[in-house]
Amino acid sequence: MNPLTHFVVPFSISLLFSNINFSIIAGLIGMFIDIDHYFEHIIHAKKMKFSLLATWNHAMSKHATYSEWSFIHKPLGIFFFTYLIGLMSFFNLEFSLIIALGYYSHILLDQISIRLNQYYFKLGNLIFQLSYLELLLILLSFILIVITL
Repeated sequence: MNPLTHFVVPFSISLLFSNINFSIIAGLIGMFIDIDHYFEHIIHAKKMKFSLLATWNHAMSKHATYSEWSFIHKPLGIFFFTYLIGLMSFFNLEFSLIIALGYYSHILLDQISIRLNQYYFKLGNLIFQLSYLELLLILLSFILIVITL
């Protein structure tokens, strides 16, 4: 899924039970989980290791030569983050729920997107992939944001 989807879905859901500041945090966490794509690109790429454009295009490409997912997206990472979120809940329940929403929505959206037909297109030097479900999720999230604000 695209960063916009990873931001607006947890942001809009968290608006239902939290304030705007925590909602922004949930959205940012949902989006920044994909920082591992950049680290995996640095490790595995043969050329342009530090290029954000090359990292983006590889993540969006249907002909990717390696998985851009690190342990954050895999069962061990999910277990690790669940443990950390559980520990944090003893100190600040609302904040740990916001982090959980951002993280788990990201994982769920990624699992949904790998099972869908993706449509690829290019704008300038950037490759994009979208599905109809992703467009629908973005639209519903924006409607939810308008309703809750």
